[in-house]
Amino acid sequence: MFYGNERLSNRALLVDFPPYTKYKRYIAFAREKNLELLMFFSPPERYTIPLNATSQTKEYTPEGLKEKIRDYLVSTGIKDMDSLILPAGELALYYILFSITNIGDEMLVPEPYPFFLKLLAEMVGINIISIETTQSNGFRLPLRNAIEGKVSARSKAIYIPNPHPITGNIYTTEEIERLMFVANNYHLFMIKDERLDFYSPPLKKSTGEIGDYRDRLFILKGIGDRNPCLLITPNASFLEYLRLLSDTVYTPPNIFSEYVYRRLFISASEETKQFRKQLEERKEVFFNETEKRSEIFTMKSEAYTGSVMKIPVRDAEKFVEWLLTDFSHRGKTLFFLPIKGLYSDKNKGADEVVINYGIKPDEIREGFEILDIALEMYKKEEE
Repeated sequence: MFYGNERLSNRALLVDFPPYTKYKRYIAFAREKNLELLMFFSPPERYTIPLNATSQTKEYTPEGLKEKIRDYLVSTGIKDMDSLILPAGELALYYILFSITNIGDEMLVPEPYPFFLKLLAEMVGINIISIETTQSNGFRLPLRNAIEGKVSARSKAIYIPNPHPITGNIYTTEEIERLMFVANNYHLFMIKDERLDFYSPPLKKSTGEIGDYRDRLFILKGIGDRNPCLLITPNASFLEYLRLLSDTVYTPPNIFSEYVYRRLFISASEETKQFRKQLEERKEVFFNETEKRSEIFTMKSEAYTGSVMKIPVRDAEKFVEWLLTDFSHRGKTLFFLPIKGLYSDKNKGADEVVINYGIKPDEIREGFEILDIALEMYKKEEE
């Protein structure tokens, strides 16, 4: 039996933080004693009052923002956890992986990989180990023994995006518990990326309270994969380290706090309902079109992030290149993203592309009509 380290990575322990970080806790302690501080040097502050706030009410203060965040976390079923605001989820993941892994460590990830993850793994010097899935069974997670077979002495974490940004899967409570059992058994960190729940029906049960797994848990929440992100963990020591790392590398400007507040805690609820309804309508149009065509196959996604579509070509990459360079119909052509490189097997997914629901229903219908014409022409090219 082998276990991952339940502490910061070796390289994280070697980081030389700026001198002012040593005194932040002392400054806070002095303020708690109501001492007046003459700040000849002011360390960067993470939460600041927005410059363009029209009224300095409690909700616009740093404590007001933190209170809103706490209320938001409780509303999503995540209790007794603290959080850190970061400008993007990719940055949050980078900080987490830097803090918990050493070069050569491994992270288990369900296939197909999210687009950014391979590059991120290379940047921090770790290896992605595939939890293999297939389109034929809807990209569902395999049984526990298959997942455990991927664990090695270098395994450090399991990463699970829910919903999945490529397949549109919403993993079941049982699937999440399966991963958490493996993580518990082998003392692995668990990184739950829930940023895209904005693009899905409300999750049946928050993954924040499943089991008693706490010391090695990270949750990412947000309103989109490229927008501000809440990095959440019940591990106070890790959060303090990540806060120091973030304050050293990136201190958000004043307007950032207001942006997060307005988008995430004021308007997001109603906007989310309208946005989900719009995407659900587009998803239905898309699947109605695929069901009309016997040579095209896709599983109906649960979320509204997108879906993987199998098309009748030997090499989707060459087909897409041909669409963009040699084909047009009435001055129009198509683009969808080949995903062959998002599997551990380099040849897997050669005939698969990923689509999303960013275009209007009429454009979806027109796009499938163009696809019919393009496929008929391309078959002659392949012969």
